Amino acid sequence: MTDDLLIRMVKAGKAEAYRALVERYQDMVYNLCYKILLDEDEAKDAAQETFIKVYQVLGSFREDSKFSTWLYRIASNMALGKARRKKRAEPLEDARYVASDEQTGDSQPDNMSQEERSKFLHLALAKLDENDRLLLSLYYLEEVSMDETAEISGLDKNTVKVRMHRARKKLYNVLSSILNQEAKEAL
Repeated sequence: MTDDLLIRMVKAGKAEAYRALVERYQDMVYNLCYKILLDEDEAKDAAQETFIKVYQVLGSFREDSKFSTWLYRIASNMALGKARRKKRAEPLEDARYVASDEQTGDSQPDNMSQEERSKFLHLALAKLDENDRLLLSLYYLEEVSMDETAEISGLDKNTVKVRMHRARKKLYNVLSSILNQEAKEAL
């Protein structure tokens, strides 16, 4: 069944059709929430709250965009809101992050496995703020188009391009710093 048909069924009062939508998108929503929050329990809570919210406001879905885009937007807002509340509750020293200003050459060893590359990428992503993680994760990891990334984030497409450019620079600096530290420890 298509999303449109399931949505019409839910709007017509057939709540069991909503279960099919949840099952179809639960992994995508959880993964997006996890990439923003970096905490399994928080991501599960945000995903669950997203589906509750979507059920409550499904009647307002105008179908002028894809359901998945609309759902991602709600999920990202839910997770970003949780991240902001969590950040306000953290002590200042725990929330502090200073990016490395060092510009280095290619720090990635040619013999690094895909698993190691993935580990270092996720470590570097974790050091970025949640808005940068959201944009980079949507576009590069979830392979959402630039237009959909803009729609999900609620930003203008050109703003997304500028922020992604800046986020990639930050990611490069953080990744370089991590790899340089790893190389120093290996020596």
